[in-house]
Parts: sequence; C-alpha cells; structure tokens
Amino acid sequence: MQRVVWLAVVLAACRFEPPDAVQADGAPGMASDDGGASSQDGGPSSIACRTVDATGAVLCLDFEQTTMDKVIDRSGLGHDATATNVASERHVQPPFDEGAAAFSAMSQLTIGATPDLDLRSFTIEMWILPAQPVPIGSRYFLFDASDQYFLSLGDDQELRCGFNGGISVDSNDAFPHDGMWHHVACTYDAANRGELRVYLDGNLSDCERTDLAIFDMPGGTFIGGSSRPTQPLEHFLGVLDNVHVYGRAMTPAQVCAAAGATGCAASCPSGNTTGI
Repeated sequence: MQRVVWLAVVLAACRFEPPDAVQADGAPGMASDDGGASSQDGGPSSIACRTVDATGAVLCLDFEQTTMDKVIDRSGLGHDATATNVASERHVQPPFDEGAAAFSAMSQLTIGATPDLDLRSFTIEMWILPAQPVPIGSRYFLFDASDQYFLSLGDDQELRCGFNGGISVDSNDAFPHDGMWHHVACTYDAANRGELRVYLDGNLSDCERTDLAIFDMPGGTFIGGSSRPTQPLEHFLGVLDNVHVYGRAMTPAQVCAAAGATGCAASCPSGNTTGI
C-alpha cells in the first residue's frame, strides 16, 4: 500500500503543466485549440480571442467549434455571428492546427447592427485560403460592415481596403494563389493623418491618406459576403480563420506579429501622401 501511494505522489509531481503565457499553439497570449466544453454546442465560452494583442478587439471569430449555426464572438462583447451554409473546416498549416470556416457561393456570416462596430479607426485582420483565383467580373468580400468599412479581394487578385463605400486603397501585391494560407489586414487610423493601409502576409502593401471621417451606415456586418444580397458574385469561396476586428489601427509591427512573420515591410511602397 505504501508503494502505491509513493508512486502516485511521484507521478503527480512529474506531470507537465504548460505556463499560462504559452498556449497549445506556441504563440504567446493565444488560447488553446480545445474550444472549451461549451463551445462545441455554440454555448458561451471562456476561451479568449486568439490574437497576439487583443487590446481594443470588438470582434473575434476563431471558429473553434463544430456546429456552425452560430459562431461565437470571443471578444467578450457578445457579437455572435449567424451562419448560413458555413461548414466546419481545419486550418492546418504550421503553427496552426485548429478550426476554420468553409464558404461556398451560398454561405455567409452575419451580425446584426450594433454601435460597438460603428468605428472611427479600425483594423480588420484574418487568415484566408481562397478556393480559386477570383473570377473575372467577381469580387470576394472578406468583410463588409454595410459599406462603413470593408476588406475584399478583386479579380485583379489585389486586396482592397476601404470605407464609406468607395474610399479605398488596393494592394500593390497580387494575392498568391498557391494553395497556402495567407494573412491579410486592413487598417485606418483617423488620428494619424487619416492613413488607410492594406497588408499581405504582414507586409504593408500600399496606403493612402484622406481627411474624411467614417460615416455610420445602416445595416449589419457580413463576413464572407457583402451587404448586397443581390450580388452573388461577391461571395467568398474558400476557407477563413481568425477574423478579428479592432477599434484601433494596429501598427505595422503588430500586423507583422499577427501574421507570424518577421522583418515585414513597414513603409508605404508608393510614398503616397496626397490623399485619395
């Protein structure tokens, strides 16, 4: 009996507990992949937003659940997204091995109108794996807050970041349709000379300046599609993961870190300072 007790004590002492600052995916400050016991059925979850720095996060859709009728918002603000024809998928590309969301031409995630998403400065960032290059005459909307601010991918394979429906900047770099996941981001800093920036894989691809303010637009928020239901060619085809929105403009260094990259380009390639 004494030997059994002694063995139990030794095993308990040898059990490895990972430190709080380093989670299962090896990234500091990120939550583990297990999704929590309640997230599998669409219920509340205590798992934090999977981002390097969640300061100012107003929307965090990380898809760590198996049922996709409602996608849990992990920002803590309760902006759960209603899913239509969205399938559970896997984001498997180092350092990731986690849940993701697959979209078809009939898919879309929607969030009702809320003042929390009426932003003056913003960041949209996510990981995307398109099923194919955007066909001629189409535009994949990755995120659309009813034209208030948006991020899309055009048939020229360039990312477009914009607000107020038409004020925008396109990436200088074409999206590489290579069957790999890529990080995309869009920021607008109303306090810093109104700079609108678009990023690909952590690199600042282009920017513009404007003195215009973002207007509040009626309607909700759409992920994987646009706010125009009559435009089926604007539906994203592929897989999305870690869709995050912040009420602040992330710095180039922060976007680079979110993309899991180092040594990213951090200056505007065009040197554009004249506005849009």
